[in-house]
Amino acid sequence: MHPHTLSHRSTLRLIATLLFILISTIGITSADLVINWEITSGEYDETRAFDIQQTDDGGYIIVGATIHPGEEGYTVPSPFYQAYIIRVTSSGEKLFEKTIDDERTRAISRIIRTQDSTYAMAGSISDPPNHDSDAYLAQMDKDGTILWERAYGGEHYDSAFDLVEVESGGFAIIGVTTRTETHPDQDIYLIRTDDAGDILFEKSYGDKYTDSGHSISKTRDGGFIIAGDGAFSLIRTDESGSILWTKSLRESSDVGSGVLTTPNAIMETSDGAFIAAGTTLSNDGDGFTLHASLMKIDQNGEIIWQKDYPGDGVSSFSSVVQLESGDICAVGGTGKPDPLGNPLFTEESSIFLVRIDGSKDPIMQTSIRRGGYSTGNALLISDDAFIIAGSVSTEKGGDEGDDKRGERTRAFAISLSNDGDEMPVKEQSASLFYAPILAVPLFIFSRWRRIMRRDS
Repeated sequence: MHPHTLSHRSTLRLIATLLFILISTIGITSADLVINWEITSGEYDETRAFDIQQTDDGGYIIVGATIHPGEEGYTVPSPFYQAYIIRVTSSGEKLFEKTIDDERTRAISRIIRTQDSTYAMAGSISDPPNHDSDAYLAQMDKDGTILWERAYGGEHYDSAFDLVEVESGGFAIIGVTTRTETHPDQDIYLIRTDDAGDILFEKSYGDKYTDSGHSISKTRDGGFIIAGDGAFSLIRTDESGSILWTKSLRESSDVGSGVLTTPNAIMETSDGAFIAAGTTLSNDGDGFTLHASLMKIDQNGEIIWQKDYPGDGVSSFSSVVQLESGDICAVGGTGKPDPLGNPLFTEESSIFLVRIDGSKDPIMQTSIRRGGYSTGNALLISDDAFIIAGSVSTEKGGDEGDDKRGERTRAFAISLSNDGDEMPVKEQSASLFYAPILAVPLFIFSRWRRIMRRDS
């Protein structure tokens, strides 16, 4: 999503309005789930968890970004964002919390555990005074030490949103690349690397307008399935990145009730088809709104079915997994429509978790809220629990006139048990592409980057 240009003052007013809360609450609409543990974390006012991965010892590593206010002597214009990493035990006890702090800006979108029991991370990185980021790949050990890192892209904005490890070695990374500075002329960006992060090949896909790659998954024939936004909503390639077929969901007016569908995550299912999770722009008769949506596609790109899940009114999915039972689980955010009528935002939001069986109807639906704003960005199934990573808003505290008064956005993770039933996972896909209900945090990042560029 690329917001229209606003003044600095208007931006700050919008941020303040959207981030204001009155009281911290929680609501769970499914009586079958119990909370095993939960954590909130983050030193600064803006800290968000974008992905989570299980460690060899049964714990978890959570990654994302935090807005650093800047300090005297920093060469980076303030504020700027840093990569944020947390490691917790299997019971949610924090082992460490750290940022990658060398005055370069980084944000981590995705983390995976590799065959050699280290971790590969994808995201964005930039070096001052250049504020246009590059796509980012890094390898990290279990203690959070960066073993190596690489940057990819051209002179303008590039970023990575998802990655997979390839059985033959190395990684495939998906994101966005920008061809020109003066026009939002972006393409889906595929990078194939070796084990050390050195490029084997690069591909870009798109038309003359804006395209973005949100999610990538391996296919059983050794190729890749890519989900994104723009002219090519779905792309299937061979192992060398050559296109086998593409599909534009913008042109599929017969799909569900939506006129525009944006897939944020995609995975291959046990029956050889694909499941995409994301957002549909729907018209319920009273106007347009955003609904979380799941879509099943066959190996040739033909739509088998699509179903929307409205939640509290406005909703979106960011991550999807399949269990060995064949059931599909997806997580994202849901909230009541913005009272001003903007279908892209909500007055308050909750983490939204849905599980469906072959009937496509929910057999479980749960919403969790902290404060005025909560959203789920990544879903992991571990033994008998749903592990969700995302962001919630909490009150800073402080007296009137104190700069600590107000609220902050913090990284959040929660473990929920399904009443003792084991849920072995078959496959899973998470993507940072920012579902529309996540437009607020990404809008903030985007606006701050533009402000820093203008003032530098």
